Amino acid sequence: MHRLWIPALLAALALAGCGRSASTGTLEGALFPPTEPVHDFVLPDQDGAAVSLASLRGHVVVLTFLDAVNRSDSVVLADQIRGALGLLGEPARELPVLAVSVDPARDTAAAARAFLSATGLSGRMSFLVGSPGQLTAVWKQYAIAPQTASDPVHNENSSEEVYLLDRGGRVREGYPIAVLTPGLLAHDIRVLQAG
Repeated sequence: MHRLWIPALLAALALAGCGRSASTGTLEGALFPPTEPVHDFVLPDQDGAAVSLASLRGHVVVLTFLDAVNRSDSVVLADQIRGALGLLGEPARELPVLAVSVDPARDTAAAARAFLSATGLSGRMSFLVGSPGQLTAVWKQYAIAPQTASDPVHNENSSEEVYLLDRGGRVREGYPIAVLTPGLLAHDIRVLQAG
C-alpha cells in the first residue's frame, strides 16, 4: 500500500507540530480541515459481524489500513495503537478501533484473527475484510493503493497510516507510520474526546 499524497501530508504534519507541546489541548498530528463526514461503509470483521462506520457516529474512531499477512509495517503500526490504548487506560475500552484490509486475497477472516492475536489486539480492534469490490470504495476515500502480488516493493515497504475521525465522522488527523507514537495518538484521542 502506498499513499498518493504523502508529501503533502508530511508537510502538513511539520506545520501542525510547530511550537506545540504534548500538554496542550490542541491536536498534534497532521491536521485535516473539518469537512463533510466520510461516506459510510459496511464491512465484515474478522468474526463475520457487520461493522458500519455510520453506526459509530458520536464516538472518536481510530481507523487504519493493514495487511495481516505481509505485515512487518502493520505489526509496528498495531504496536503503536496498542501502546496508545494502554496510555488511555479504561476510557479506551469504548474507543472503536478499525483496521481495513489492503490485501483481500490473503487477508481472510482467519488471517485477521491471527494478526489480532499476535499483536495483542484481539477484542480491541476490528479487522475489516472483504472482497476487492467491497474494499475498493473505502480505499478510494483515503487514496489507498491495495497490496498486489505484482507490486512487491509496496508489499514490503508500505506506508501505513492511522486516522482519527471525530464524533461527527470527519477525518481530523493523520499519522504516517514514520512519526506515529503511542503518546501522540493518545494525546489527540483525548483532545477529540473532550471536544
